[in-house]
Amino acid sequence: MKITIENQQMTTYWKLCLILLLGLFVLSCKKNESEIIEGVSTDEAVEIISKAISSESYGLVSNITEASEKAKSTKVYTEAPTINCGQGYQNNFTADESTNNYSYNYSINATYLLNCTAAKLPQAFTYTHNLKGTYDTNRMESDDTAQSSFSITGLEVQADNAVLNGEYNRTGSQDYTLANAKEFDSKTSVIVKNINLNKVTAEILSGTASVNLEVIYMSKAYKFSGNIVFNGNDSATITVNGATYTIQLD
Repeated sequence: MKITIENQQMTTYWKLCLILLLGLFVLSCKKNESEIIEGVSTDEAVEIISKAISSESYGLVSNITEASEKAKSTKVYTEAPTINCGQGYQNNFTADESTNNYSYNYSINATYLLNCTAAKLPQAFTYTHNLKGTYDTNRMESDDTAQSSFSITGLEVQADNAVLNGEYNRTGSQDYTLANAKEFDSKTSVIVKNINLNKVTAEILSGTASVNLEVIYMSKAYKFSGNIVFNGNDSATITVNGATYTIQLD
């Protein structure tokens, strides 16, 4: 009888140990699950930023290219522009595209104005956008609006490249469609600095930008800040919270 009692005591002991270990494991899993569900990671923040600037979502680079192409088509890089100095112009249009990897559809209101010197030579070309619409990629979907305000200088014939400065703001609601799918509300603010534009092709050659992102997720606000370097060749390097990512813009 004594041996039986000792065996029962040992069995009970190990059962209690097992229950305790299982309890700790469950608590650990719940903690990890809570961290995944409730937080916004740097990777997710960079995904939002990259979509705010890339052309597959008609982002910042599409707006810059549109401004650059309008400057080119109105011949402000010459001494005989086709628009009048100091006169405002408006252009309303839609932008939509659909491929196997992404689609977007936006309604855009754009205005532009040429400022000239006293001798009536082109000096600065200003361009603004207001747009509203949606995009859908294999990683994220969004319903959003954006506003931009750019100034292009270096219009002189002897200047090799044009130079764009300005700001861009994008606000929207995103569905992150990868594992652990999430829904965000976000605001991305970008200040672009000395973006060099090819006057012939209208392409971005180089330049930098600072970016601030605020994400609202599960009623909590998460803020991120960083820098963007435009590398040319349709790529950019984004640095957020010390982490660096290189993305394709086209």
